[in-house]
Amino acid sequence: MNTYDNYLLLKTKKELTRLAKLHRMSGYSSLNKEALAEKLLEYIYRPSVMHDFLVYLGDDEIQLFSSPSRSSLKQTHQVYSGRPALYRRLLESGYCYKDTDGKYQFSSGLREFSSSRTFRKEQQRKSFLLDCVNAAGYLYGSCPVTILLKMYNTNTALFLKKEEIVQELQAVPPYFHSFILENDWIIQKSLYKNDLYKKIQQCQGTLPFNIPDKETILHLSRFGYFPEDPYTKQLINILTYPPEISREEAQEISGEIQAVFRQGGTIEDALVFLKNRTASASASSGFLQHILTADMSDASRRRLLSALNSVFAHSALLLNRGYTAAEAMQLNKKRTKIYPNSPCPCGSGKKYKNCCGRR
Repeated sequence: MNTYDNYLLLKTKKELTRLAKLHRMSGYSSLNKEALAEKLLEYIYRPSVMHDFLVYLGDDEIQLFSSPSRSSLKQTHQVYSGRPALYRRLLESGYCYKDTDGKYQFSSGLREFSSSRTFRKEQQRKSFLLDCVNAAGYLYGSCPVTILLKMYNTNTALFLKKEEIVQELQAVPPYFHSFILENDWIIQKSLYKNDLYKKIQQCQGTLPFNIPDKETILHLSRFGYFPEDPYTKQLINILTYPPEISREEAQEISGEIQAVFRQGGTIEDALVFLKNRTASASASSGFLQHILTADMSDASRRRLLSALNSVFAHSALLLNRGYTAAEAMQLNKKRTKIYPNSPCPCGSGKKYKNCCGRR
């Protein structure tokens, strides 16, 4: 049985080194594996080190090891039950481990640390701002700080000013960086290479930014897809009948299909993804593989394609700044002539010539 005295000893030297880098610990390169594990166990539970990591975790993650009320804990389990992604950052940081029974274990020191009212107030501000940044990356690829400000202030009572948001973003530790801050623009790091974000901006044109609600922001930040709407639920029901794939696995697959569509993929791309994904899924060699290879005369095949079409039609697309294809078409119809000194239609608050018109 693992304990808090030895769980780091079960990691490899490479894993321990990565953990030391994550927490920016110095002097680790000269230590052997055993000494490094012991040093890390002492180091990562220092109050300052714990603060610098835990303050960026969301309320849902904090509730995993704190002492929430019964109702809030029940709500957390209803929304996130069966989703290991919720434990990912805690596992990667060394503050959580899985015991031999497959259960997640935490030190009581985390609970005591997170109970501070001052800490929770700071944590709620910083973590939700980071959630907004992650969601903006999925929805837009890049956006001005003013849009992030609007997203944040629309969904929380902890209002921030533009300069405060810039300061907060500059202080985010490297582990949590999914973005690059450049000239008052937030750019998803994966799109920065080869100026891919600029090509996406050109395709987006002057479409406004679709500001999501808080639930959507949290789901996008944590899992990379939207809450289950009726169209996604329909797809999940098809993937789980007969029950060759668990509902949790089908939720994951459906979320990944949303991501395929959001990034510009087609129905054909989704079918290829499904074939590859379900080929490695547990016990998926029967009915699901049949409908993926059947022709259009097969009723199950037609139901699957209909469900995929519905998900595609209601997916918020990166090239449309978070709007569906139909919504973007309506917005484009309403466009009027834009002059250089006009407010930019994207909603940044800048003049057109200094914003989208410059790109």
